[in-house]
Amino acid sequence: SVVEGGHMFPLEHPIDTVNYIKELIHRNSR
Repeated sequence: SVVEGGHMFPLEHPIDTVNYIKELIHRNSR
């Protein structure tokens, strides 16, 4: 549902969007 590096946030899949944002935060906090 979420394209890696594509910054695609499908509103019909809010959970995938949240997980994608959490993943970005996790990577940035390294």
